[in-house]
Amino acid sequence: MKGSVLFAALAVTASGQTCQEFTLASAQPDYKVCWTVAGQGDARTVTLDLEVKSEGWVGFGLSERTGAQMIGSDILIIEGDELHDRYAVAEQTPVEDSCGNDWTKHSIERSGGWMKARVSRAWTVADKVHDRDFNEGVVQVILATGDSGLKYHKTSRRVAAIEFVPRERAAVEVAQVLTERISFDTAMDGATNTTEYVYAFWDLANVLPDIETVERDIVVVEVVDDTAGQTARLHHMTVKTCAKKPISDEWAEKLSQAARPDWVHQVDMTTCSDFMAAAPGAWKMHTPDGTGLRIKKLANGEWNMRYLVMEYHIDNPEQLSFKTHPELKLSLAKAVQPVEASMIAMGDGAVIYAYLGDILPPGESTWQFDCRGECTQTWDSVKVHSILLHMHQDGHSMAVAQFRDGVKVRTVLEAEYFSFDNQPFVTLDEPVEVLPGDTLSVTCKYDNKRSVNSRFGKASSEEMCIAFAMVTGTGVPFCGPTLGQAPELTTTCGGAGKDAQLNVSTQQLGWEPQEVLTREWGAQASCPTTPVTPAPSISPPPGEGEKPGAKACKASTLGGVYACEVTLGTMGALHFGDVAADGRPIAVTLPGDGWGGVAWPDTVGVMAPAQALLATDASTVGRYSLRIYGADPAADVLTDTVKNAEVAAVGGKRVMMFNYVTPGAVIESPRRTSSILAAEDVLELNYAYGSSLSGGHSHMGGIRINFASGATEEVASVVPKDRKVHAALMFTLWGVLVPLAVLIKRFGPLLSCFEGTLLPYYIHGAIMFCVVISTTAAAGVAYRDFNDAGGHSTCAALLLTCIWLLLILALVKANAPVEMKASIGSAHAVLGSLTQLLAVVQVFLGIAKYDNLYGSASPLGQDLHWAMIAMVLAFIQAMFVGMRARQAAAGANAEPAASVANFGKGTAEEYEMTGAGPGATPPAN
Repeated sequence: MKGSVLFAALAVTASGQTCQEFTLASAQPDYKVCWTVAGQGDARTVTLDLEVKSEGWVGFGLSERTGAQMIGSDILIIEGDELHDRYAVAEQTPVEDSCGNDWTKHSIERSGGWMKARVSRAWTVADKVHDRDFNEGVVQVILATGDSGLKYHKTSRRVAAIEFVPRERAAVEVAQVLTERISFDTAMDGATNTTEYVYAFWDLANVLPDIETVERDIVVVEVVDDTAGQTARLHHMTVKTCAKKPISDEWAEKLSQAARPDWVHQVDMTTCSDFMAAAPGAWKMHTPDGTGLRIKKLANGEWNMRYLVMEYHIDNPEQLSFKTHPELKLSLAKAVQPVEASMIAMGDGAVIYAYLGDILPPGESTWQFDCRGECTQTWDSVKVHSILLHMHQDGHSMAVAQFRDGVKVRTVLEAEYFSFDNQPFVTLDEPVEVLPGDTLSVTCKYDNKRSVNSRFGKASSEEMCIAFAMVTGTGVPFCGPTLGQAPELTTTCGGAGKDAQLNVSTQQLGWEPQEVLTREWGAQASCPTTPVTPAPSISPPPGEGEKPGAKACKASTLGGVYACEVTLGTMGALHFGDVAADGRPIAVTLPGDGWGGVAWPDTVGVMAPAQALLATDASTVGRYSLRIYGADPAADVLTDTVKNAEVAAVGGKRVMMFNYVTPGAVIESPRRTSSILAAEDVLELNYAYGSSLSGGHSHMGGIRINFASGATEEVASVVPKDRKVHAALMFTLWGVLVPLAVLIKRFGPLLSCFEGTLLPYYIHGAIMFCVVISTTAAAGVAYRDFNDAGGHSTCAALLLTCIWLLLILALVKANAPVEMKASIGSAHAVLGSLTQLLAVVQVFLGIAKYDNLYGSASPLGQDLHWAMIAMVLAFIQAMFVGMRARQAAAGANAEPAASVANFGKGTAEEYEMTGAGPGATPPAN
């Protein structure tokens, strides 16, 4: 669930409801949310009226306060006329809440492509693991619609912010809005980068001539990008205030003409301090009630906010040339506010850890930065009012915690599921007071999807760990690491000349972080004892599971580096563990003899094309390129993704082992998408085994594995089109046409409409000729699959031989002397009966082979079984009707014994019996 947070205009209906309209997939608003809140405190009830343009499902979700996104959301799904309470811990189909449904349905109506629903839910819920409470102030929500069957919403989704119960805010009269609009061309310096660092300089004296004579308070800071189509390019920005001019007059002149990416090397930040930060979801920042960011005169006679230094981070992963024009707006209050506010950047606010190089390892790692007691000792009456948690695209989770005398007082704010695309300023329920000597700890957890180390830095593909906090109080300096003169890493409290050295340790230095990151939400947990209404039973979607670190999988019986075990049909099992330096360890247990292995297909469930890793005996592992019905040795496949492949006996089992390395390790995208997760967390494989490679496989299947959750999905093998054509032809020919031909020949001569004619025999001959040609064509369609697995191919060869012999006998009989026709007819009749029986056996063998390859539970497998039953019944019916026809003919003839004995042999006596007249010449059978 991506995109900037959307604030929409509020409307109040005649019934007292408050409404907001949103646009998801249409040019006009297509998702309307109206609500009422009744009751007091935690006993409140929220009633929602949703009016949505959708003929399928509709989703409404409550996200973490730290950023609206699908991951970590408590989601209501309205599908048909039913409500489903679900939750999401990955960008996949949400999981059904097994603890029950907290939503109540009042009404659901559908008409003209729109859905109207009234639903309600308690303000707070008992299940804190899979559900989220409403809260006062801004609530981060997600909205989505999709086709029936809970199919993927594609672009029909939004993240939004709704205040179901607005916080009371003191009215502030704005006297003036200052605006600085910059212009930046990515191709200014003849090259483009994946992340552009655009620096601009603003002399406030140009818009406030009396800036150094009158104190003022800034109460609203807003960042606007008015470049059409480029809003998403601006990922975040920071602003610093400077008492002295931080650059030379020459550079000031250059920057007055256009923003540039390279002037930072000319800047002097010694008189500058953090002023504000903005990111997706936090483009507009209000100071706390009764406070303002003050333009004031310092003790040394300088004014703190004469100059502003703005740093814009513009994402450009495609390295395109374009121009952008972001604006910075400052709203000045008419009167100075009672309390002065300020911004501090806790954590690695200066991104000093970038100087340590590539220190972020692959996989998950946790880093902590402490603003310790030596720093806060100078703080006086400091309160934290709001926080913006900031990391980049590898951000996993983040927290700010307060410690006193080594004991954690509270977690001030935590993002269990960090959102790179939505990082709002979160107003705390109550301001947090920081006493002198307290420690404020910023902990960041990353999930590096690359196979190599990453680094801290300013680019979106690099990482940061900064908590921007809006505080009130005095004596608050910069609190984080700075770069010493060595240059080696040192730390300082900074500000007001009160430098105090601290110890800031990292994982790299062997330090163990405080336990402040929980990631409890969405975990597998027992349901609360408070009774809840059971939800309708819907199986969790394939591939879903629990959170990373609490895998929903069967424990591996191999143990060691393998944590999870997944059954691979009748072949064996796949075992996997966590990512290590040389990749993710994977092992596949195989049958005792023959070949077996796994393949990376273009389409899971389809045999080819694919690249395969196969164990052909007890000690040999080979790499193969799979084509339709064949495997070619290919040493150059899977070279980048499969390492250290071998096969060995482990615990009495034949086990193929290898390390799987994520393909496409470096992903330079500024937006984290499901494809990045899919590259590592979800793997699709085919598996198969057989007695010999030349004889084909005895069983094949597909599997989809979510490494993060441990959940799996069995994927049915896809039947190749030529096999479907083959099966359809054989059923039509031998289940329909052959029985029909037998019936026409046996029963047709007794019908009055055919009396005195040889037409039934001609029809029989024409149909059987078509059967011979079409059966041969059906065999040709499947010729590449001719192997003797299950005897189906051998039986097919016999059947082809028989039908061509039948055709030859029929042609020979038509031109044979009269005295030989009887003998040839008898041979034809006997061979025809044997061929019918052989066809029934062939169908049985074909279905058995299909069951072994694809499973009888598949739709085509069920159809084939019904086809076999229909075919057998048709043959029985044909034989029964033929017998009755003989009996009827025998009863009408003067010499029944001789007639019945010779019926079907093509004798002259038979044609006399059927009305052709004495002495009629028998036609070709």
